[in-house]
Amino acid sequence: MSQRSAAEIDLFARTLAKQGVNLVRIHGATYVTSGPNFGQNDTNQVLRTQRLIAALKRQGIYSCLSIYFPLWVQLGPENTAFPATPTPTLRAALFQPAIPVLYRTWWTAC
Repeated sequence: MSQRSAAEIDLFARTLAKQGVNLVRIHGATYVTSGPNFGQNDTNQVLRTQRLIAALKRQGIYSCLSIYFPLWVQLGPENTAFPATPTPTLRAALFQPAIPVLYRTWWTAC
């Protein structure tokens, strides 16, 4: 979700409502997906997501958040919290104990 003004977001929500849309799936990370700060909440992205949800709600449109997809995560050698594996991003949610903890913090921030 790019930087949009409040007026543009409201217009977008009104347009969707006029077209009969009653649910919007917001699919995107609200956290840093790579680098040494992996997993930290991106406060700007969280605020943009909250603004969009509020605009949709004002128009009677439900929101469905999808904030985690394993392939968004780009773990590199600077991520010492996660051991190197051939496919760390696909296995992280199942085998890395730190991921569920991070996942809960991402939802709390939203």
